Amino acid sequence: MSGVRSVLLLCWRDTGHPQGGGSETYLQRIGAQLAASGVDVTLRTARYPGSARREVVDGVHIDRVGGRYSVYIGAMVAMAAARIGLGPLRRVRPDVVVDTQNGLPFLARLIYGQRVALLVHHCHREQWPVAGWFLSRVGWFVESWLSPRLNRRNQYVTVSLPSARDLVGLGVEHE
Repeated sequence: MSGVRSVLLLCWRDTGHPQGGGSETYLQRIGAQLAASGVDVTLRTARYPGSARREVVDGVHIDRVGGRYSVYIGAMVAMAAARIGLGPLRRVRPDVVVDTQNGLPFLARLIYGQRVALLVHHCHREQWPVAGWFLSRVGWFVESWLSPRLNRRNQYVTVSLPSARDLVGLGVEHE
């Protein structure tokens, strides 16, 4: 990545999380490749029982705070505080932010503007009902309406054609 010195990755889980899977492995590999090429890579993610608050894995600086849903609020507060030189991300000055949208985005666009790329592995229309009546409606609203509008000027990245088609169906430009 020409000219990129620092990348902030946002994901609700990491590869050490007991519920971590393919999305987390994909992101960790990207982060490790960037770190190997000399880019400073920070991953902000949730804590889990037995996890270290901070550690370095494959050159990626992992910062863990919060749980399943509070990770989003904690990341937003940390990103906003970092902009004024405070908090755990104060030394992170990302040229690029990868907001991994696992149903919910981290809304990094509100802090970092167009430096944000959204990584979406799949849309969660079928998964949201397991969250219960209220959360499923809020989650699907954020994923299907709010995020595509908020991030309309940001780059979306996905790993499959079916997911790309689903995103286009939600209003994301196919380019």
